[in-house]
Amino acid sequence: MRRQAPCQRRGEMFVATKRSWLLSALLAGLVGACSAEEPLGRLDTGGRTTSSGTQRTVGAGGNDSTGGRDPTGGSGGAGPGTDGGGAGGTTPEPQLACRAKAVVDARCAGSCHSSPPKFGAPGALTAFPDFQRNSVKEPARKIYEVAAERVHATGSARMPPTDVLAPNELATLDAWFAAGASGGATCGAPPGSADGGGYSDAGLPDVPSDDGTECFELRAHGQMAPGDASPFDTSTLILPPANEFYACFNFTPPWKVPVQGLQFATIVDNAEMLHHWLLYQSPLGTQDGSFSYCHGQHPGQALVTGWAPGNDGLKLPADVGLELPPPTGSYVLELHYNNPSGQQFRDRSGVRICATSKFRPKTASITWAGTENINIPPRVVGAASGRCIPERKGLGPNDVIHIFNAWPHMHKLGAHMKTVIHRAGGQQDVLVDKPFNFESQIGYDVNAVINPGDTLLTTCTYNNTTMGAVGFGPSTSQEMCYDFLYAYPAHALDHPPFGKIITSGAANLCTDN
Repeated sequence: MRRQAPCQRRGEMFVATKRSWLLSALLAGLVGACSAEEPLGRLDTGGRTTSSGTQRTVGAGGNDSTGGRDPTGGSGGAGPGTDGGGAGGTTPEPQLACRAKAVVDARCAGSCHSSPPKFGAPGALTAFPDFQRNSVKEPARKIYEVAAERVHATGSARMPPTDVLAPNELATLDAWFAAGASGGATCGAPPGSADGGGYSDAGLPDVPSDDGTECFELRAHGQMAPGDASPFDTSTLILPPANEFYACFNFTPPWKVPVQGLQFATIVDNAEMLHHWLLYQSPLGTQDGSFSYCHGQHPGQALVTGWAPGNDGLKLPADVGLELPPPTGSYVLELHYNNPSGQQFRDRSGVRICATSKFRPKTASITWAGTENINIPPRVVGAASGRCIPERKGLGPNDVIHIFNAWPHMHKLGAHMKTVIHRAGGQQDVLVDKPFNFESQIGYDVNAVINPGDTLLTTCTYNNTTMGAVGFGPSTSQEMCYDFLYAYPAHALDHPPFGKIITSGAANLCTDN
């Protein structure tokens, strides 16, 4: 998640310098799905006829002239001629591939590697031949061979990254992979996917029932004008975007009185290109409807919330609302697009904000805990840590801070994050201790009380497989170490390390204290 102050005129646009992140780890190990191109079906029960033999069922057991035995094969059969085969393997369950299809449809095909792929994934895994391609990271192996290992992996290497497969699902996939990930007859229609031509809000959650609730959409658009509803269209931009880039859209708050945020629902229009969004607030006004390329810094602005694949969205406690900018302030919606093919595209993705002027008892905000002091040598597993000493702004000497959600964030080399609360009396309580996967950035509901004198230590672990040292920065070829913590009272957890900020510049940091 990258921060950069937006320009105000199209002529001031600049191309983001981030290199395209290709989700090769996901491509190498994701189980995949089926499509109309060559859908997965039952194992092939057909055979081949030799010059003098008879047709027989063939699995992995026999070939045209030899039988043999394989536990996943079919009967070898025999022909009357010299090409008669020996005994084959056991007959496979005809519907095994279709059962495997049901698993991968439910767990994988609707997430990223659909057709077309979603959220910046480099390719689709929706047809049988996809499983027979060579792995990107391990070219000597097929994708199904790598997938057979990764469905049993732990931590960030596990596929699918956000689900734990049930024993019966694993057994089905194990048998299918062992049979060579074969496919045949049609098993059913593949999952649908977004095509960038309009969005459906059927998946958006119901509007909160609080009195005085109103909802408003902040979405990507194509014209620099307030209220514009045309799509963001890269073919019309003066400067062509890089394959991976960020666009910032500026909005004047629609509310004329102070409000409190209750819900932030992601609107995905072009799932093939969108990777994530971040929403910032500023105490200052803006040119409503303007937009620009951006990434990196948002000096003086504060992150409100955000979304990335794998995050189910923020769920606020019933008595808590999130701080929003004042009527005289502004919003900045930062969208991250990943477009490996470099094709022109259109998009109207964004966020639906539901807010109320009748405040809930508690107002929360987000704080960036962690560190910007990162230096990982080449070819090593290394770590970086940062301490957060809450500034406790506006609190009395005995008041406490409540943390209710943690959203870890690193980049492609990130492997694990741990945030520990160091109590004033010497006790240590773990807030977050989770593997990290850049392709699936999960948020966690927590329930922690930060007392006067308590501090937080966030440690990020990286697996630097590159030939060079990696430091902090906004590019995905660089690294970050932030645990985004949602807490109330608003900003009590913040403690910006003035004089130590390297790049981010956001107003609600609590890093390297």
